[in-house]
Amino acid sequence: MIKYFSKSYFSRYAWLLTIMVVSWLPQLIHPGECEGFPSYLFLPCQSLFNSFPIVGIIFTLLVYVFSIFFLNFISIEHHISGKVNTLPIFIYILFTASLSAYFTTNSFVWISLLLLWMLRHCLSLYQSESTITNALNAGLLLSVASFFYPPLIYLILLIWFSLLLHRVNNWRAYVSGLLGLLGPYLFLLTWFFMTDQFKSATANFVGEILPVVNFKLELPWTELAVFTLLLLLGILFSIKLASSLGEKNINLRRNLFILLLFFTFQLLLILIFNKSSLAFMLLGIPYAFIVAHQLVLLKKTRLINLLLLLITLFIVGNHLMILFNAH
Repeated sequence: MIKYFSKSYFSRYAWLLTIMVVSWLPQLIHPGECEGFPSYLFLPCQSLFNSFPIVGIIFTLLVYVFSIFFLNFISIEHHISGKVNTLPIFIYILFTASLSAYFTTNSFVWISLLLLWMLRHCLSLYQSESTITNALNAGLLLSVASFFYPPLIYLILLIWFSLLLHRVNNWRAYVSGLLGLLGPYLFLLTWFFMTDQFKSATANFVGEILPVVNFKLELPWTELAVFTLLLLLGILFSIKLASSLGEKNINLRRNLFILLLFFTFQLLLILIFNKSSLAFMLLGIPYAFIVAHQLVLLKKTRLINLLLLLITLFIVGNHLMILFNAH
């Protein structure tokens, strides 16, 4: 499977779209309620899409499709998985489809697109003369994403580390990233002040960005087993990548380190804050880049190919069972 998806022929895209359509089919036929963290921007979206569920699922599916092609574009643009191929798309679909609850109208699909866009600004710092603009745009995108899931504000550290890794010495770039993050919140706080909601809204926001001790992941045991296996695979590949960063060229090495930081920060945010089990899907972005990069470097692929094939068959079968059970 690695060799097959290491090409970008039309047949590869056809197979990937088939896997994706099968995974989304249960919700396309029987749209459910809009899912997500009950944040400022999510609640009005939830009200709208619960009134028009088919609109919500089609919109979310279109965002997902755009995200996977955008992810592949970023991988090619920054030479993360080598030559032009569809392996990052395959890995991303595999990871996100492992949890059937993710393929619903949910805000974490929308957040993923915003984080992908933010990440592209972080990875493009070595190509850009205007690092201040890149940092500002990354901060703005992170700010909008955090309106859906507040703990993401801590990813401002990723923007700053990206600037450090690309040796941006202009202090204005670091301030611009912070201003991009805080700017939309100033407008939001002004609105709450004008409508006499400032005190309650501030208290709610502080509660949303504080850690939660009790961790629960309520999933069917089969999905949990497959997801855990994929996650462990990603962690092992991350460790292997970290140990071989010195062998890469300088810009690729910096960007791969940014991806490792992204994966680590996201995992810590999910484990520490535990606001929603769907937040695990945000790991899919750095996961797809890291795993795809490592897979193209493997020389012995028989065992990993068999594992990926079995996981793919399980995921497709699981989503089909959900569809049949819905009838």
